[in-house]
Amino acid sequence: AIASRSEGGPKSLTESMSKGVAVVSTRMGMPADVLADGQAGLLAENEDAAGLARQVLRLAADPELRAALVACARERVKPLHWPVLAGRYLDEVYRPLLATLG
Repeated sequence: AIASRSEGGPKSLTESMSKGVAVVSTRMGMPADVLADGQAGLLAENEDAAGLARQVLRLAADPELRAALVACARERVKPLHWPVLAGRYLDEVYRPLLATLG
């Protein structure tokens, strides 16, 4: 469970997703974008502790839901792995920059 009010990209989010741990988070920053409520994880509104707890209990009670969320999350997080991002930086930023220096 991620209960932050605001955060850019919590490391625990991507670590959990890649390791097969189902995620419940408040609707903020990167979790709101990456989890897509009900697809790769569950979301609750910011400042809604009861809603966050309900989502955690829902996840705990439903092994089929957990499995579906984990499967989606593992696929969704692949483009965020550092080797993939590093390759994109190289191809999209540094190679074009170096080409202009010719």
